Amino acid sequence: MLEELFEFIVTYIRNDLIMYAIIVPIVIAFITTITLNSIIKPQALCVLEDGVESMRNNWTFEEAFAFADNHGCVPDVLMELESPVPDATTTIGIWRTPSPGTYFTCMVSKEATIHEFVTYFDQEGSMDTTGSIHSEFFPTKKGNFRQVFNNAPIEVLAQRHAEGIAYLKEAFSLQPKAPGRPTDELLQEALINEVKHIKSIKLWPVRAIYWYLIRRHIMNNKTIEQRYKP
Repeated sequence: MLEELFEFIVTYIRNDLIMYAIIVPIVIAFITTITLNSIIKPQALCVLEDGVESMRNNWTFEEAFAFADNHGCVPDVLMELESPVPDATTTIGIWRTPSPGTYFTCMVSKEATIHEFVTYFDQEGSMDTTGSIHSEFFPTKKGNFRQVFNNAPIEVLAQRHAEGIAYLKEAFSLQPKAPGRPTDELLQEALINEVKHIKSIKLWPVRAIYWYLIRRHIMNNKTIEQRYKP
């Protein structure tokens, strides 16, 4: 979402390098604030009654359905996340995998298709493995774990996710556990908690410039084991 907003604004100044250098950091901080305030609105995230199966013939979900069908994933819920930018809505398809507490997600927007795996643990934490560097923009709160492999195939993400879970079991004594709550409630709660965490960080609008321009690139392709030590 931030990437779409960013491109929407800087398109008009990218040919002026001096202006670009001055404006871009301001734009990042400003847009980050708008984005965070937008995604926690009650109407921002809604369930689509048609369900995940309604997207089976949509080519943007083709890879996701192929993986889900081949790995015994069960369609769970189809959702839509509004964006501050016009016509930049994100469609989110979620499947439950055979692994306890683990979900497979396909997020489709005008700009990209992102695949992700999320596992919930018995101590209320979670771990996600995502195929987009943009998902690394915001830091996670303590107890949550994330690894990013930009543009990696779904099979690679699945393998890295399994390796990450195995490491957290051994290093942190965490055990995957199904939340026992509707998935849409989990996603809404996750968005709200993430925003609260980010806004609790001192000078977060300023730090967002570093997060976006540098940190997310540094963290790309680092495994859970490399990123988190007991």
